[in-house]
Amino acid sequence: MKSLLIFFNKYKFPIILICIYCFFTILTWGKWGDFVYDSFREAIIPQAILDGKIMYKDITCMYPPLVYYFHSFLYYIFGQSLNVLYFAAIIITLLIYGFVYYIIKLKSSDITAFISVFSIMCALTFRIQSWHAVSSWYLPYSYAIMYSLLFIIISFVCFILYLEKKEMKYIYMSFFFAGMSSAFKLDFLYFIILPIFYLLKTKS
Repeated sequence: MKSLLIFFNKYKFPIILICIYCFFTILTWGKWGDFVYDSFREAIIPQAILDGKIMYKDITCMYPPLVYYFHSFLYYIFGQSLNVLYFAAIIITLLIYGFVYYIIKLKSSDITAFISVFSIMCALTFRIQSWHAVSSWYLPYSYAIMYSLLFIIISFVCFILYLEKKEMKYIYMSFFFAGMSSAFKLDFLYFIILPIFYLLKTKS
């Protein structure tokens, strides 16, 4: 019991955030956007790939293919259900919050990180958009933006670790995750400029 209290006192703010997150996830379950109006493409393209269709030949789409092939793989493993996409997005969102919390805490306090992440949670993940739906990261217009955002945040964390520890493995990891982010959504390609610019500036 004493060890649990010590653990809770040490990580009370992240634990409270996780509890709030789980509460609102359960409370809003199934009310995350309009499937037909907004996110039909995100669910139907992975299904079409499983049925043998080929991206850009049989399937018209303006976005990179990686997210759809990954989701078709998840459909193949866990079954063809919207719940598969829901749980994938829930895990991604948790990871995004975790890394954002870590970044803020590096230069600030636990309470500042808590307030910041809680504000993001209320403003973006569980924001009421209209009378018929909750605009949520769980059923977004494009899942690619979720994966890209996660990987670019991880890339930024690796870059921070490189600046602090001066170990080249972190800059390699930063490039790798920035590349992964761009693979999911090309809009994030310009984020690779940050580590490149720093390396050219230091001439190391």
